[in-house]
Amino acid sequence: MVRRGNYQGPFSLSASRQTDGVGQRGNPWVDSGQAVALSLAWQVQGEESKPDDRWPSWISLWVQQALVDYAPEIKQVLRLKWPNDLVISDQKLGGVLVSQFAHEGQTFRVAGIGINLAWINPQPQTFSATDLQSVLGRPVDRSQVVKRILKEIAHGLQTAKDKDLLDTAVLDLRAPPKSLGDATGK
Repeated sequence: MVRRGNYQGPFSLSASRQTDGVGQRGNPWVDSGQAVALSLAWQVQGEESKPDDRWPSWISLWVQQALVDYAPEIKQVLRLKWPNDLVISDQKLGGVLVSQFAHEGQTFRVAGIGINLAWINPQPQTFSATDLQSVLGRPVDRSQVVKRILKEIAHGLQTAKDKDLLDTAVLDLRAPPKSLGDATGK
């Protein structure tokens, strides 16, 4: 949209089905059949326009907080696998990719977010992934998950000036996870 001249301030695009998603290192994103496929774009200026490898971790941190807000019972088991995967018990729940590009003298940052809500499509045998519905044992409201992610990222972008604080929070996420049984008291 930005490259076509349709940019109107920060924006997000969400799809109920993704057919040509991209994962880390250009790998294809495996569609679970019911997922959050969300892209956010915003303009950056001055010091903020310098490339910064910490953005995927920061956005992942905000997405993690949004998921915990939606489902508090996963707080103790949802972890960031450096630098940008969200995992539960070593199984991938989702991921975040952040890119930056210039267009007509302006610099833009784009975050792509994918979260597995439910596995409807067959899961590749070599792929270790999970989905939020299986973890929670209940249906997941996609629109509420997207709403919470957008709210948390908007808040994070407003407070992103304190990069030391963000780095400390990311390090806390890298602590060893507990089992879901420990988190729910079972």
